[in-house]
Order: sequence, then C-alpha cells, then structure tokens
Amino acid sequence: MGNLKKLKYLFCGYLFLGKLQAGLLSNLYSLQVLDLYPYGYVELKELEIVRGLKGIGMCASSNEILQQLSHLPIVNINIQEIEGLRTIQLSSLTSEGHGWPKEFQIRSCATVQNLVITSGTKINLKFLRLLDLPKLGSLVWKIEPKKVFPMLQLVQIEACHTLTSLHWVLHLPLLCVLVLKNCDAMEELVDEEVGEIEEDNTITMFPRLKYLTIVHLPKLEKISSCALDFPHLSKVHLEDCSNLKRLPFKPDIINNQGLLIKCEKKWWEILEWDDPTIQSQFCSNSTEEEEIAEFFVGNVPTEDEEIAEYSVGNVPTNDKEIVEFFVDPAPASAQEGSPTISSSVEVIVENFV
Repeated sequence: MGNLKKLKYLFCGYLFLGKLQAGLLSNLYSLQVLDLYPYGYVELKELEIVRGLKGIGMCASSNEILQQLSHLPIVNINIQEIEGLRTIQLSSLTSEGHGWPKEFQIRSCATVQNLVITSGTKINLKFLRLLDLPKLGSLVWKIEPKKVFPMLQLVQIEACHTLTSLHWVLHLPLLCVLVLKNCDAMEELVDEEVGEIEEDNTITMFPRLKYLTIVHLPKLEKISSCALDFPHLSKVHLEDCSNLKRLPFKPDIINNQGLLIKCEKKWWEILEWDDPTIQSQFCSNSTEEEEIAEFFVGNVPTEDEEIAEYSVGNVPTNDKEIVEFFVDPAPASAQEGSPTISSSVEVIVENFV
C-alpha cells in the first residue's frame, strides 16, 4: 500500500485493523481522508502526519493520544480501554477550528464516572454510543442538551450499570434512534425532577424518535412519570424488563399508523394502561407458541419496504462529494430541524425486522 502515492481516501472502518503499519502514512502523499474507526489507530509519533488531513476516524486507546485529539480533524472517534480515566470532558477532545466529530463512542473504560458537556458551541455529532462503562454515573450538563446536540440522531447505551436515568434525551430535536441495553441500575428513563437542566414543558417530547429499544433493564419501573409525545414513533422493542408495568403513551399514539411493538407476549397481556382503549387498537399475527410477539397498529411495512425506506444514502461519486460526505457539517436544512435521517439507521432497523 505504500506505493499508492495518489491515494486520497482510505476507508478501513470496522475491519479490526488495530495499529496502522508504521511508516505507511508517510508514503501516502496525497491522502486527504483516513477512516480507521472504530478499531484502527495510528501510533502517537505519527499523529503529526495526519494533522494535515481533512478528516480522520480512529480509536484512541491511551491518554497520550486522547490529549492530542483537539489538534486533529477528528470526524469519528472511539475512546476505548483507557485505564485510570475518570472524567471525560467533551470540549477537550476537539476544537471548533477542526470541526466537531460526527460519531463519538466510549467503550470498555472501566473507571470512567462522568462525561462532562460544557461547550456552548453547537456540535454536529450524529451518533453517540456509550458501551460497557460500568461506573459511568452521570452526564454533567452545563448547557441544555438540545443546544449542544442539535444534530444528534442516535443514542446507544449498553452495559452502563450505574446510570439511573436519561432525562437529557427528551427534547433532542433530531433524535431518531434510542437503544438501551443491559443497564442494571436504571429505574426511570425520563426523570425531569432530578434533571440538571430544567426543560421547557411546552416543547414536544421526543419530537423525531422513530426507533426505541429497551432490553434487559431489570430495575426499570417506568419510562416516565407522565404520558409523553411520540409523534413519529414507528418501532419499539421491549424485552426482559419485568418491573416495567406501563407504557407512557397518550391516546393519539394510535395515529402512528404502522407502529409496531415487539415484546414478550405475557408481559403485554398484564400491561397497565391509563386509557385501556389504546391496547385494543393493536393487532398481532403471532402464534400461541411464540414467546416474543409483535403488536401493531394499521399496516406494518414488510422487510423489503423497510430496507427500501432506510437504505437511501447516496454513494459519493467524485472527490468533492467524498470529502463532504465524510467531513463537512450537515446542510442548513438539517440544522433548522428537518427530519433528515442518516442511512446508518439501517443497522438499528435489524433489531425490529
């Protein structure tokens, strides 16, 4: 590969590459974009070479590399298996001069306790994943979440056993996918009374949420103390949440034609409803033998229709499009709140079809 002197774009994401071969980057004279996210990385001594690129995706697995991120044009970053790290301050990982990451993941950092968000700058982050962080107890907000994350489309939280609530996701303007799995301490998803930020109750709750997955939250007793708005909710997957007895739906949830809830049949039968007419609007085509059933309102899209709807990302065809696809901020229309959804959502759809 060292002979590819005209190579401009190197995309090696999700290939479990590990460390990039020493000396390789110094031979790629024309390189503009390097994507090794989430598992690949470059050595500390070669970071100076990548500073001149237009976009980088990589893994940071040492404190030394973590301290250099604000000097790099980071697009996708995975902070993984860094020992002794207790607090991560988002604003210290990058800078406005280099742009902001679009995908941010923290994985398997056993000592991380707090994620602090202090920056007043709008961040073009689209995907946030917090995975296997057993001591993460809180996200500390010094600014309203909707102001710092106006573009956030996906939140995935797994194996964070100290988190007790996620009130901050309630009013994210473009949040489309929310995935929660294996969080042992979470008792209530949205608890506005203990929130660090006082939310405006006049704003629609979950204004763009389409996919909700909650699996194995053994202490979860309620999603919310009051009924919530879900104007665009399409697919719900609830499983192994034995203490959850009620869904916070308003009666107009039945207007979401095509709404599908995938859950344990026995759990569905003992659910409590503020308005019992809601449950009567759902149908199911599952058999008596099936433990996991699907309950839906109206006509449920077939698998082919789902793939057609959410695999619509355009493939870049020239240099300008490739660079913009990877590094440029989202178009103005998205920043103004239009429901633009990344084609990466198709990965999450697999949980429902």
